[in-house]
Amino acid sequence: MTEQSYAEPAKPGSLMQFGAASPFALWALALCLSSFTFEIWAITDTAVTAGVQTTHVSTNISGASVEAGSGLSSGVLAFLELSEPDYLRVGAIATERRFSIKSDGRRLAVESVYLEVPVSYFQLVTEKMGWFAGGRIGVKLSEENCNLNGESCPGSDLSPILYGAEAGGHFLFNSAFGIETSYILGLSDISDDVAFNGSVFVTGFYIF
Repeated sequence: MTEQSYAEPAKPGSLMQFGAASPFALWALALCLSSFTFEIWAITDTAVTAGVQTTHVSTNISGASVEAGSGLSSGVLAFLELSEPDYLRVGAIATERRFSIKSDGRRLAVESVYLEVPVSYFQLVTEKMGWFAGGRIGVKLSEENCNLNGESCPGSDLSPILYGAEAGGHFLFNSAFGIETSYILGLSDISDDVAFNGSVFVTGFYIF
């Protein structure tokens, strides 16, 4: 393929502070891990990617409501040829997950960073356009400690694993630059009291 709060800050030097303050710093880790893993396959193309996403949630907490939040994402993607124009699309993406809980007249911000691995079937429709569908699983790397009157905020005890089904489009402007848009249907809870409904991603990529 030629197409290529109330938030209490974490302690200085902790992984929470590192991940929450600068998720893009995790890109280097994602790149190293993915480069090592993808080396065992014949990769057609590898790309770096960065963009924004919105996390949509719902809650069953009595007397509370939730709001979607937006965050940044960055990482690497690889396209492994199955039989042209069919490919396996895999990656490692550091993603900021944010949402807010409104309770008792207060608005509580919940923030986290997940390392997410998309695995999708990818097909080129034309030389400049394709589509993909598959799954996505994330492992929590860090979260902001949300406290209210000395106790954890309701719904802020985040799940270590997040997963869903993903589908999207892939568009090339030239041989190297393009964008992807995708929707993730959440299939898990993001905490004991908050369901992960889904996400909308808009990202740019550079194929090298």
